[in-house]
Amino acid sequence: MEARKGLSADIEGLLGTPEGQRHDFKETAESLHVEDLVAFANAEGGCVLLGVSTRGAAPVIVGCPYDDSTELAIRQKASEADPPVRVELRAENTEHTPCVVVSIPQSPLRPHCSPRGRYLLRDGNKNRALKPAEMLGMFLEAQSGQFLERFRAAGEELASQFERVEHEVKHTGERIQGELNEIFQQAQTAGEIADEAMNSAGEEASAGVEDLGRAIAELSTQVRDANLMLREVVDYLDLPRPPEILAANAIRMMAVMLAGTTNSATSDEDLLRRLKAFPPAKPFRRDLSERKFRALALQGFAEFRSMPQARRAQYRKSSPEALVPSTSRAKSVRARSVRR
Repeated sequence: MEARKGLSADIEGLLGTPEGQRHDFKETAESLHVEDLVAFANAEGGCVLLGVSTRGAAPVIVGCPYDDSTELAIRQKASEADPPVRVELRAENTEHTPCVVVSIPQSPLRPHCSPRGRYLLRDGNKNRALKPAEMLGMFLEAQSGQFLERFRAAGEELASQFERVEHEVKHTGERIQGELNEIFQQAQTAGEIADEAMNSAGEEASAGVEDLGRAIAELSTQVRDANLMLREVVDYLDLPRPPEILAANAIRMMAVMLAGTTNSATSDEDLLRRLKAFPPAKPFRRDLSERKFRALALQGFAEFRSMPQARRAQYRKSSPEALVPSTSRAKSVRARSVRR
């Protein structure tokens, strides 16, 4: 227990005033009851001065022991409240006639009650029973405070978990983006190889046109599956969409192949309708506007017509069906894309 040789200014001020809302006087430690502590804790808080008599015209210090037994007895009474009341003790005027100051702060755990279940409130210079509305307000205040504390802790934990998940998602997205870029690079390289192969003239090149068409169809399926998978990843991670170059190259290449496997008298509009219905072309149309798709198709038709006669003849010997992969081959390509 803290001890002071003289009286502090605030205690001298209290001794000059009668008992009130924030302070009370008791002659002995035994006259301090649990109900007194409960009433102050449920109200605005306050203090009780032990060793002060109010029998005369003004409060007078008559003395109170400030040994360990006195402190233990007071703290025992505070612990008997439900929930226990927090108190702070100090002794003053120890060089003359000592008194003990019991400070009770307003409690964040209110309402408190005595061992007998009495809910009391300091009101003026008296203790009175809490009204139902007052008690309900204190219960709601305590519950809301506990809820806010739990909510704050849960929010901090959620924010921490979100940061970890965000880091993992970002790392995974970068890895997937890198793998898909590699796929796109391989597809572009394969397209360049195909162009070189188509430039080869003669019977040997003519005999391999159908195989080349099937390879291009399989490559188109693989790129289409990779493009669909990337679309889902990009939408989920809110990443920037990949460039349109892959879809544009695929549509242009299919337009060339379709023009080469169709009667030369077929109009561009008929070719355009066939290309729109062409199964390998459908996934790539999603990445292109209608205007862009039409421009690329017409570019592919014109590219075929500008080819030398020998090279166009090579396309004439292949069939449109060679460009469409079988169901089993498409499933195999999709499975390989998923494993990647």
